[in-house]
Amino acid sequence: MFLTLGFLVLSLVALPCTAFLRTAPNVSSSDYSFTQFGAVANVKNVVAYNGTGIKSYWWANFFQGTNGHSYCVVITSANSGPNDTVSSLSVTDLNTGYHFGTSVIEPGQLSTTKFEGKSSVLHVGSTAADEFSQTYAVSTLPEFKFDLQWVPKGPILYQGGSGFFEFGADLAYTFDVVEALPSGTLVVNGTNVTVVPENSTTWLDYQWGPGYAIGGWHDWVILLENGVRMQVTVTAPNAAYKQASFTTMVYPDGHQELWPVKNDTQPRNPWVSSLSNITYYSDYVIDIPLKNTILYSHLPVKGGETGPSNGSTTANTIADTFTWINGTFDGLPIKGYGIMELRENAGCTSFGAC
Repeated sequence: MFLTLGFLVLSLVALPCTAFLRTAPNVSSSDYSFTQFGAVANVKNVVAYNGTGIKSYWWANFFQGTNGHSYCVVITSANSGPNDTVSSLSVTDLNTGYHFGTSVIEPGQLSTTKFEGKSSVLHVGSTAADEFSQTYAVSTLPEFKFDLQWVPKGPILYQGGSGFFEFGADLAYTFDVVEALPSGTLVVNGTNVTVVPENSTTWLDYQWGPGYAIGGWHDWVILLENGVRMQVTVTAPNAAYKQASFTTMVYPDGHQELWPVKNDTQPRNPWVSSLSNITYYSDYVIDIPLKNTILYSHLPVKGGETGPSNGSTTANTIADTFTWINGTFDGLPIKGYGIMELRENAGCTSFGAC
């Protein structure tokens, strides 16, 4: 028995077509010196984890299709509590404003022997011997089918500077392929779309460990036009643990920087989800004073949410929403794009485990 969670909206606001600029060299992520001699991006550590907190594989995709449309597609395969898995899928057409989001929660857990997550609607894994140099995801969900593949390119970002940080009352371990090369096909609102790899990119996040910020968080993954890739974490204040508010940046050559971020993200222009009754916002500010950097995050579509269509709660709802970025970086004008993730306070020790 499984629970299907869904959300479908057609926005009236048309948005411009965009080709997503790729800046990473055509070099495997494994071949960067920092990957070889610094922090270790070991998929086997994720696979073997069998504890509380978080274990997840997460793809944020920025696709240009052969039809000229641009799409934001977010795919999550994760454990949900000690007994279940969650498969979450969302898609936004940035030209029409169409968006759809759904999750399937059913018994089972991610594999602890190989890189694989499998549910009745989503199968993710790798055909490579190292379980890293090629990954795939196939959706059979009638509302949103796809068959996608990725090859890791560019540097790896190690959150917290070395791949772990305090996330709530314990440690979370995480590393990110910030500019994977995607390929494949998808069906969006009845339209068959083929991905144009050279005008598309994907951010792949591996996260595991007992750390879990039960009070919720604001997170961003950001791809700037100067080639810098940023992950921003701002956890909500909670009496049970120290608030985290920082950004990890990785440059095209693979070197990283870690900076504190002001913990007030200045949310503006609220809207309330008809699915979950959660209040979201269309605009935020990411202020990094020591870096002489201030970024304005604008979410053009009220979408990206995955949660139940009946009985939705903060325990099983999360939003990964496309965002445009503009502002200043090192004091100079900058633009970019990415994902803003909002998780509300659910009081759970792990996702969905309330």
